[in-house]
Amino acid sequence: MDLPNWSEVQESIEKSSDPKKAIKVYLLDDNFKEYYSKLNRLLVKEIKKKICCKKYMIYDSIGEGLEPIYFWLLDFMQDKGALGLAGLSGKEGITKVEEGFEASVAGGYFGEMGVRRTQMEAKTMEYLGAINQVIKSILNLIYDLKEFELLLKPYDEIKSEDNSLIENGRYSLKGRWMDNVDVKKGRGSINGMAQELQFITLRDAFFYVNTSKDADNLDLNDRVKRVLKNKLGEFERWVEVSEKELRKRFNVEKSYLKSQYGTFKLYSSWVMPYLRAAEKLKMKEFNRADVVNAFSNLYMELSLYGVKEIFMTELSHIYEKMDLDRKYYAVLEINIKFRSLPQLAQGQGGRHYIEGGRVDILYNGYSVDDIELHALDSVDTNEMLELIEKYLGTGLQDLEEDINTFINPIKEKKEANIEKKKVKFENPLVYVWKGFVEGFGSPVKLVKKEIKKLTSTEGLENFPDIYIDSSMRTLVEKVATDLCTLIYNTYKDAHGMIKP
Repeated sequence: MDLPNWSEVQESIEKSSDPKKAIKVYLLDDNFKEYYSKLNRLLVKEIKKKICCKKYMIYDSIGEGLEPIYFWLLDFMQDKGALGLAGLSGKEGITKVEEGFEASVAGGYFGEMGVRRTQMEAKTMEYLGAINQVIKSILNLIYDLKEFELLLKPYDEIKSEDNSLIENGRYSLKGRWMDNVDVKKGRGSINGMAQELQFITLRDAFFYVNTSKDADNLDLNDRVKRVLKNKLGEFERWVEVSEKELRKRFNVEKSYLKSQYGTFKLYSSWVMPYLRAAEKLKMKEFNRADVVNAFSNLYMELSLYGVKEIFMTELSHIYEKMDLDRKYYAVLEINIKFRSLPQLAQGQGGRHYIEGGRVDILYNGYSVDDIELHALDSVDTNEMLELIEKYLGTGLQDLEEDINTFINPIKEKKEANIEKKKVKFENPLVYVWKGFVEGFGSPVKLVKKEIKKLTSTEGLENFPDIYIDSSMRTLVEKVATDLCTLIYNTYKDAHGMIKP
């Protein structure tokens, strides 16, 4: 089946009655891997259209630092004695994303960050230059090794048990010997003697017989037989010596390829910290009136994500001990916008800046499943850092197969053909809604019909089914709302603020 292009996929999503479900249908199909990044971005937009809780707070104090505000929110979200939330990736610790800042060009902060970034970029270019040289060397080595494989193939064929392969291998080696070794003798070569000295049958006889004993059985005069035996002896000695030399060079270049590939990965690991540091020091243009070129001020934005998984035990009275095919999470997102006046300070650790000014805090609560959570995690990664990881982490992706062929060859194993049992996916909700099934039919079929309506692309009705349970959604939205409200009210109480 020819897969639709991105414009067709996007059009089918826009026309569907439920864009969120339509996007998930594509995300669950491995055939659309190249669109995953774009699909995740679309899914995040759909998720943020339905916010179950939204609260807003402004705190403005030039004389006080902004750092205590940020660390209070961070600690309250992740501490076990408080909300105890996890990050998007499921690990301990809150996820920080979308960090960006812009400083006025006349300020000292801009100049100092510019100098640091220039140093990181200079070191980065030094390592990237070395990496490019290694990649060129790897390309040349792969080309040489493939040439060696072609040269060694006839030697392997003459050692096989297949007579046709043995014959092909001998013909190939004899032709190579005549064209590259014997030709150097000039008139004394087989071709020279056949053309200039009237040894017309010598060439055909050389390709026909394989050993000196076979030459005695040919109907040829003694002069031709003596020359033929001599040529066959030279050929056999050449085959033995040339194979040893070729295999020796082949193994040496394989070892060198392994060394160069290891050097590439080593240089990549060295350059990554400098690349990340240079990208983090890069300023973002927000084009806001908060930043004035003639002033010495700073504007920055960042977001924090905390996640709490909602287990089926919360709805045990409805589902008993049944397991859904999706996991559900309450997500707390805190968007922080700083407008700061950096103050240079000198401490034991050296020069640093103290941030003071205004902070806008936006609290958002979401209800998501595991597919939507993965979309939030993947989209909120810095695009430039993602590109860097792709360039260096898989810089040799197209050559990976060739490199592993020589470095880590796969050994063929003769195994009995074992039929794999196909596990049939069964909808767990069938057992919960028996009355619904008896009255209206299987929910699996109904969901498949709904998915079929979501897109005009042929074949999508066969993709994995997506079950979204309204009861779980309602519970998760309530938990997300409680988390959002709790941190909002607790912050106000802790700082003596008036609550609405």
